Amino acid sequence: MLDPIFEAEVARRPHVGLCVVGLPGVALPPSGPGVAAGYRSVGGTTEALLGALDAGEIQGLLLIAPGRSEGAFQLQLRAENRTPDGARLHPIAPCVARATAPMTELIRALAEHGEAVEVVSSVPADAAGVLFYDVLAGLSDQRDTPPVGLLRAPQDAAVERLQTAAAACAEAIGRRLGPLPRQA
Repeated sequence: MLDPIFEAEVARRPHVGLCVVGLPGVALPPSGPGVAAGYRSVGGTTEALLGALDAGEIQGLLLIAPGRSEGAFQLQLRAENRTPDGARLHPIAPCVARATAPMTELIRALAEHGEAVEVVSSVPADAAGVLFYDVLAGLSDQRDTPPVGLLRAPQDAAVERLQTAAAACAEAIGRRLGPLPRQA
């Protein structure tokens, strides 16, 4: 049994949701104790992700999807309002939505784990890009917008390498979040 004070502090850690899109067979283990922010896998629909953010189940979100790069991870700076066939996804929505995740910290976290990183502004539309746009466009207007990012894995990345990179990014996002309120 853990110390009750330690259990209370672990319960106050913010949680970052990790959502794998388009990488079949890739499972991301939940975080253990001793990290600044917890992280866990979350559902892959826009409604499920926005619901988890709105309900406070997660305080940030990192989408993980396949990239088109060999060897380097890609961090996507923005999402475009378009479908994979090039049509507008939402006719009256803005053309572009910017990622709200702390990019500098994500780059630093990946570099500390020896990973090469490319920061990309635009990539061909795919299911992950559509989901990324839908989540960013669907965030409620509030003063503290939750951090949401898209990490694209290299084509040659092994599952263990992807898990390590996702955990490093989740912790980097979590370090920017304050602890959850104490329970009465």
